[in-house]
Amino acid sequence: MIKRLKKGWQADFWVGTHRIRKSFFIRKLAEQYERKKKNEYDEGKYVPKSKKDQTPFDKFVDEYFNVYASSNMVNPNQNEIYRLKQLKNYFGSKSISEITNKDIEEWRSKLLPELQPSTLNRILTTLKSIFSKAVEWGKIESSPAIKIKKLREENERVRFLSDREAKTLLESSSLRLQDFIVMALNTGMRKANLIGLRWEDIDFQNDVIHVLKTKSGKAYEVPINNTVRRLIKGKANIKNDGKVLDTRNLKREWETTIQTSGIKNCRIHDLRHTFASSLAMKGVDLFTISQLLGHSDIKSTQIYAHLAPNHKKIAVNMISFTVTGNDENRPLETTKLG
Repeated sequence: MIKRLKKGWQADFWVGTHRIRKSFFIRKLAEQYERKKKNEYDEGKYVPKSKKDQTPFDKFVDEYFNVYASSNMVNPNQNEIYRLKQLKNYFGSKSISEITNKDIEEWRSKLLPELQPSTLNRILTTLKSIFSKAVEWGKIESSPAIKIKKLREENERVRFLSDREAKTLLESSSLRLQDFIVMALNTGMRKANLIGLRWEDIDFQNDVIHVLKTKSGKAYEVPINNTVRRLIKGKANIKNDGKVLDTRNLKREWETTIQTSGIKNCRIHDLRHTFASSLAMKGVDLFTISQLLGHSDIKSTQIYAHLAPNHKKIAVNMISFTVTGNDENRPLETTKLG
């Protein structure tokens, strides 16, 4: 029910056995609020303030990991467990409904002297995801982390291989490692995705690889070029538990190869940087590179912007409006370039 007040309107209604009253200056807002709360109740998402969920944070994190993270994130045993452990150690058994924005700010301030801003930002992303699921599963009404902004990070280290280094690396590698490197350099896929790549992830009809488990939780597609097509088709009859690549002892083989090749300061992840950097230097726009890398935010792709310093000049030179004739009312003419 919407009631008229001296100054505004009041939404006064019941959801189940819980009465809600809230005032607004505009009637429409009161009506929208009532509809929203009733819909939340019908969908099982409404949590009365008098009946806040008392689930301990550490117990909910275990539930979050078992139900959501383990099936939606890349290599959760490597990427997520450290972050979840950090959060569980700090918030412990405190009720998830009692954690506030201030608690989160204090947590971050305490760890800032010990951890890099980039590391804290990734833990914060995990924390935001935890509270988002708590809202979705009806544990809390709203996320206390939603207004917490990420810390400013220094530019990410971008190390990419020169053509000579890439050639040297391949020549120094075993056949098994060569396959992995060629796939990484030609697809830009993360190590975890290449290790877990299965035949059912490849669509030969449309020449794409479906990358299903990602850091952001959003799947994306990677087009297959001729080099990748030849490589994977040559492995079609090799049994490897359904996986495309044989990545046994990958870390040890990589470290040995880097040492014997003489290439300095190079990680497996730098193969992904090499893929993106090569595209940028060949004039491919950042939006396309972002899509090929599966970035959920193009800001993550900005680290390659400096490799294409002439992209603005190239863009404006693709059009040319010129004046024809000598009359003062002479029309503009578009010159078609290329």
